[in-house]
Amino acid sequence: MVPYTRRSEMARLGLGHKIIYLGTVFTFVSAPTLACRSKLAEALPPPDDVPEEVLREEVILQGRSPIDGSPLSPMEYAELELELAEIPQDSVAVNPEIQSLVFQLKLLRLLKDIVPFW
Repeated sequence: MVPYTRRSEMARLGLGHKIIYLGTVFTFVSAPTLACRSKLAEALPPPDDVPEEVLREEVILQGRSPIDGSPLSPMEYAELELELAEIPQDSVAVNPEIQSLVFQLKLLRLLKDIVPFW
């Protein structure tokens, strides 16, 4: 009796059977790969979604106040920008007590860097 081997089985099969056998193996090997590729198409955005390139070029007609975040029209936003530009930066004064407290905190941070165990 001849021992059973794959090679002997392939030798007994005709050319047509070999092609069918290889096609079956190819199908079982490639099917999971093709199934994964079809799931990649599900990740695409819906067709009615506006592309980012188009959104980047749109002119925004609404603005928000830098003071309190309330919505403003373009005219109101331009007026507010002009008002804020007219205020001189020198006129904004800090309370002397707060200024002293900030200086003391900076000094304390410097001392902690120099003397780490304090």
